[in-house]
Amino acid sequence: MPNAPRTLSVPPQGIRIPTPVTHPPRDRRPRPPGHRDPYLLAAVLFAAYAALSVARFRHLASRSWDLGIFEQAVRAYAHLRAPVVDLKGPGFNVLGDHFSPITALLAPVYRLFPSPVTLLVAQAALFALSAVPVTRAAVRLVGRRRGLALGIAYGLSWGIQRAVDFDFHEVCFAVPLIAFSLEALLDRRWRRALLWALPLVLVKEDLGLTVAAIALVVVLRARRVSPRAARWALAVAAAGVAATVVTLTVVVPAFNTSGGYDYWSKVDSGFALFDGTGTKLRTLAWLLIPTSGLLALRSPLSVVALPTLGWRLLSGDEHYWGTAWHYSAVLMPVVALALADALTAARCSPRPWLRSYANQLPAATAAAALALTTALPLSVLSEAEAYRTPGPRHRRRAHAGPHPGRRHRRGQHRPDQPADLALPRLLDRRHGEHHAGLHRPGEHRPLDRRRRGIRPRAASARLLRDRRRHAGVRRPPPPHLTAEDDPSLSLTARRSGRAAARSPCGRPAHLPGRPCAGRRCWRCSSPGGGSPGWRSPGCSTCRSAGR
Repeated sequence: MPNAPRTLSVPPQGIRIPTPVTHPPRDRRPRPPGHRDPYLLAAVLFAAYAALSVARFRHLASRSWDLGIFEQAVRAYAHLRAPVVDLKGPGFNVLGDHFSPITALLAPVYRLFPSPVTLLVAQAALFALSAVPVTRAAVRLVGRRRGLALGIAYGLSWGIQRAVDFDFHEVCFAVPLIAFSLEALLDRRWRRALLWALPLVLVKEDLGLTVAAIALVVVLRARRVSPRAARWALAVAAAGVAATVVTLTVVVPAFNTSGGYDYWSKVDSGFALFDGTGTKLRTLAWLLIPTSGLLALRSPLSVVALPTLGWRLLSGDEHYWGTAWHYSAVLMPVVALALADALTAARCSPRPWLRSYANQLPAATAAAALALTTALPLSVLSEAEAYRTPGPRHRRRAHAGPHPGRRHRRGQHRPDQPADLALPRLLDRRHGEHHAGLHRPGEHRPLDRRRRGIRPRAASARLLRDRRRHAGVRRPPPPHLTAEDDPSLSLTARRSGRAAARSPCGRPAHLPGRPCAGRRCWRCSSPGGGSPGWRSPGCSTCRSAGR
């Protein structure tokens, strides 16, 4: 009845009504202890990597021209232009050297912070990011303490430190991609593993074979539990091989001015497996012993390292055989995660010695990495010189190089060293960007004329003055400036016993800067004034000859 009073039913005494079950929000679910350890470790590694790279850049201790090459390529991407790199040659497209369009991802950041330091910091961030999946997978497989020890051993591994010490290279994108792909593979997330591996074909032309190797490992592990994933992995493996073939035979030659692939001579130089056997064996020992104690060979994940090791050991170029440079960086996440995978089976082995060895190996690899760091690039951070700001005299000496008339000090560049190992003198934002080694002696060609706060003419004049003062003071005279060719010059003996050509005003003829009283054009030995190696505007002979 509508007007009947409502009564509350009271349950009998001793009977409880169950409360509805509600799950906590996603962000409030309990997380395992130490879930932030991988991220804290990555932050510490990022600070160390960035400090090392920036300190090397500030002290002008770059090891090659790659930083300048990639800086010009990323700058072109940032301004929506083709990646033309003049350091490789006039109008040279960098995609004709190595197919690495993934570097265009740095263009927005470079547009906001236009500096080579942006590339170095980005590389440090990518290398540090790769420690997150490695540590996370190791913690999931072997526990928190052992997993964290493996993460520390990976972050301080010699391959990563060598790559950070190399300034910048496109392999910094490949290392986190491989790490995330192998982490998903160990977690049996087959589709995610393949999706993380596919972008490797945009990093470098040879990494398509690495994609195929990862896909084959997925086939090996998923063929019984997920036949559909195994079929997709076979398709990805075929796509990786096809991408490598098409890139090497079609894409790179299309962008190259010579119409071919410049590195065939280094890779296809005959069967060189037994050349440099000692160096190759040492590289394999460094790869397997201090990083994994040879236990990584028990995991199928070690197959992923075979493509990179294959072309390096079969190449005739000795630079690919050793442990220097950046070539071993892509192998470090493979070895670390292969070790974590092998430890899970070794700790359950019926052999007591193998169980004991597997339990103690993570701490041993971390201790070995810390001990070897004292002789690796990160040891520079323990020196006070790395944190000091180099003065203007240090920068002028670094730009000019060692004096040709003095003895070479230890650590300075020698004339018999290759040009790519010399002090780079190519990227100094305080004086404007330039590379003096690509032009004639005494000539300066600025590459970046839009530096804020300094007019281009003033910056060029200051650079020319410094270069004349520190680089060309004792440059030998040209061959045509002799007493027989020009009677106005006389040969006088120096105190050191050497003979020097002198002009009528008494100044050495090869001394640049202020013109002498004779007003000679030292390029063509005709009147008109000027400086050696420079076109004289007042010289009619130079003007008519178009010099």
